[in-house]
Amino acid sequence: MTFRDAIKEDEFNVFLNTDEFAEEMTVYIGGVRRENVRGILIKSERKNRESFQYKDDYRKGIYRWDARLYLDEAQAGHFPKTEEPVVIIRASGEREDYRVRNSEVQDGMIRLDLNIYGD
Repeated sequence: MTFRDAIKEDEFNVFLNTDEFAEEMTVYIGGVRRENVRGILIKSERKNRESFQYKDDYRKGIYRWDARLYLDEAQAGHFPKTEEPVVIIRASGEREDYRVRNSEVQDGMIRLDLNIYGD
């Protein structure tokens, strides 16, 4: 096993571990329902919104996203494009509707910058 392989394995065994950081959720991406997807949803809160700004927007007070979602690419089954709707249903039953602001995939991990649907 190479060092890169070990890092990738850690990414999924620690970062996306439901006993550590991740939670299981139902996600609608591209109109397809995916159940028991391991993911991490980080919501913007007023006190830490500065960290959610892009560098050039600091003085303008513009916030580019309301939440960031990390998913295992294999579980997500679809790589969403900008403006595509994403619906997240948490284990508690709480439903959250978003649109993709920006997306990227690296080494099997999808990162989605999301805006609340309707904003």
